[in-house]
Amino acid sequence: MRRKLLPRRPDRDLALLQDCLLYREEESLDISLLVLKPLLSPGQTIPHYHPDVRSLAIRYREGSPAPGGALTVEVTPNKEVPEGGSRLYNTCVVLLHTVWKHCWGAWTGYKKRVVHDAVVDRATYQDLYWVMRERYKGLVLQWAESTDPVKNVFEVRKCYKDG
Repeated sequence: MRRKLLPRRPDRDLALLQDCLLYREEESLDISLLVLKPLLSPGQTIPHYHPDVRSLAIRYREGSPAPGGALTVEVTPNKEVPEGGSRLYNTCVVLLHTVWKHCWGAWTGYKKRVVHDAVVDRATYQDLYWVMRERYKGLVLQWAESTDPVKNVFEVRKCYKDG
């Protein structure tokens, strides 16, 4: 599968194409390995929001070495990585936590209640948002409104009934 990763700041980073390869054991229908490979055009560098790796793999081993299985993140870095405390290490820890959270949700029967981006595609919306933001950013400096912005902030209070 091929997907396009969209940056949060398109004025700073470019979108990135990524191949997602799914592998499974022959005797099982469950996916046990996911390999993510960034696809760079000639001269393109890895964007800031993506770890500087040639490939990144997420592997699940059932029953080994722990009784419930093991979840690992494996990377092939583009350059030498210092031991511990590096940005790549921290990214892998966050990724591992996110994968665990999604696995836990699937195992406990989590159902998504809200569907976002149903009216307008996220990429289309985001592109138009950034065009408009750049076009009208000068209005902030010329803004004539003198109303206190705190006036539009509301505090939510919970009311409890006794008994």
